[in-house]
Amino acid sequence: MGNNIRLAAEAYYNNSSNPELKQLAWEFFQSIDTDRDGRVVDSNFFSQLDVNRDGSLDFVEFLTFYYVLKTRNVWCADCRVNLSGLYFTCVECFDGGLDTFDVCAPCYSANRFCHHHGRDQFLDSFVLLLSRRGVSHVKHSNMVS
Repeated sequence: MGNNIRLAAEAYYNNSSNPELKQLAWEFFQSIDTDRDGRVVDSNFFSQLDVNRDGSLDFVEFLTFYYVLKTRNVWCADCRVNLSGLYFTCVECFDGGLDTFDVCAPCYSANRFCHHHGRDQFLDSFVLLLSRRGVSHVKHSNMVS
């Protein structure tokens, strides 16, 4: 069934005479393809949303999916997992107003990422928030040795 639905969706898209609708579909895809690799989320992400484990998303689970896409669009730069909890951010990228560089705790801990700023430039999301609130004892140089 899945392949037939995919073929039908692609056929409707390819044969649409409404360029605005095609553009809207493409823009929506691009809005959730945060790293521009032509892919969006992994299957594990959907299983995390399926709270009642019935193999599908009910309305509230779908609302959660929509909420995450619109507000929590942060993904690990290495393993591509959605970063909904604690994660590490490059402070230099964050402060520079550029796209942030974020990694999950397991990838940060195992040094499974490649980034042009040093490891001492990373803070976890909680400590980064505290540092921005002016908590003076929080400095990334004290966190990483």
